[in-house]
Parts: sequence; C-alpha cells; structure tokens
Amino acid sequence: MMVSQWLRDAGFEVIYLGGHQTSERVANAIIQEDAKILGLSFSGGDHLFHTKKMIEKMKEKGLDNISLLVGGVFPNQDIPALKKLGADQVFVAGSSLKEVVTYLEKMNLKSSPLQLPQNWKAKSEHNLPNINGFYI
Repeated sequence: MMVSQWLRDAGFEVIYLGGHQTSERVANAIIQEDAKILGLSFSGGDHLFHTKKMIEKMKEKGLDNISLLVGGVFPNQDIPALKKLGADQVFVAGSSLKEVVTYLEKMNLKSSPLQLPQNWKAKSEHNLPNINGFYI
C-alpha cells in the first residue's frame, strides 16, 4: 500500500485493490477503471504461478495490451522467468521509488514532472517494500 501512496504523491492515478485478489477480480478492475498498467506484488514463493494466471486471465479478457509490472520479494534469478511469462518490468525488493517512477514517466502516464518530497532522498530514496497490488 505504501508504494501506491508514493505513486499518488508523485502525480499518478492509482487504484489499490489490496492483497489476496483473484485474477478475475483484478482483470475486471482493469476494465472498469480503464487502467493502463497493472502492478502485482508478491512476498511469498507464488509469484511465478500467480503471474502466469494473471497473464492468462488478461489474454482471456483481451487485456494483453496492458503493461504488467511485477514486484516484491523473490530471488533475482526469477526475473527472466517473469519476463518470459509476460511481465514488462520487474522490481525486486530494494528497488528505489525513483526507478519505478522513472520507468512510468517514460510511458507518459502523467502530465506533471516528478516531484518527490525532499525527505525521501534523505532515506535512500525509500527502497521498495512489497508492492502490494497497484494499478495505474
């Protein structure tokens, strides 16, 4: 939830559904909210399984044009597998908020430039904890 708030503060519109959602519910929220990006977060060992299920559901619903970001706590060696499944970008725990925002800004999803509060830089740009489901 903290990441979604940080992204809101940086000027992005974020719809946060919370954890433990079904792929069906997430896909329906993407449609209802006309989301451009889906962010998934994982803190357990189920990231490959659930990413695959989500991508299958997105294809089933005609949402394969939606960018998929995956983040959380998992081994770095799983990044290639996540990308092979269809994740457009992967942010492991310890990635900086600046990395995420820079990536999103390149996609032209907001109109104003990034303005992070000064105290964030004083704390190592706030390394990401678990990204717990953010939707842009």
